[in-house]
Amino acid sequence: MAIPTTMFGILALVALVVPGIVFAGVRAWLRGYKWSDQTAASRVLDAVLVSVILDALYLWAFGALLAPILNDPQGELIANPSSLGFATVVLGLAIPAGIAFAWHADMTWTKPAWGWWPSWVQIPRRRSSFESTPTAWDKVAPRHSDVWVKIRLPNGERVAGWMSGKSFVSTYPQPRDIYIQEQFTISADGSIGDRIPNTGGVWLSITDGSIVEWINEPEGDTDT
Repeated sequence: MAIPTTMFGILALVALVVPGIVFAGVRAWLRGYKWSDQTAASRVLDAVLVSVILDALYLWAFGALLAPILNDPQGELIANPSSLGFATVVLGLAIPAGIAFAWHADMTWTKPAWGWWPSWVQIPRRRSSFESTPTAWDKVAPRHSDVWVKIRLPNGERVAGWMSGKSFVSTYPQPRDIYIQEQFTISADGSIGDRIPNTGGVWLSITDGSIVEWINEPEGDTDT
């Protein structure tokens, strides 16, 4: 796909993509990812479809105001930059985000648990439990630090080690894997043993069927 070089081409590309991307981003934040969000092609198609619908509605409702911009976008940019910027924010960002929020948000008004908050003042909160993070691994795995980790692979092999600041886990859209900075022995019953001499860490691919267990270090036991 060739990148447009004319002002009209750039404007057309923005109009065909940006409103849909904003709509999809707010929708994913509110309701989580759909099955069609798994590939880039389907995401682009959804964004273009939403953008085309919104652009048609914009032309129907604000055609007279948008006609000068479409006729001479570069001239309008030079003559009225603030007006063009305002229109871009409203039509490209605010309206798509507002529609996505009104369509997909499941809100309720509740009183916060803070003791100092006035009882008669309520704030909106999401009632649904949808999560925009793609998987539980993506949500939880990167947050673990200064913990023991035990992994049982699909073939029955066990690996254990200590995770801290030099460890790393990969997340979506990359395949799951983990780097454990210090490897320890592990017995058949799952007990973690001694530190492997001269360990430089171990890398593992976390395939389907693997079991990963994180264990918080016992209080007062900091010798790894």
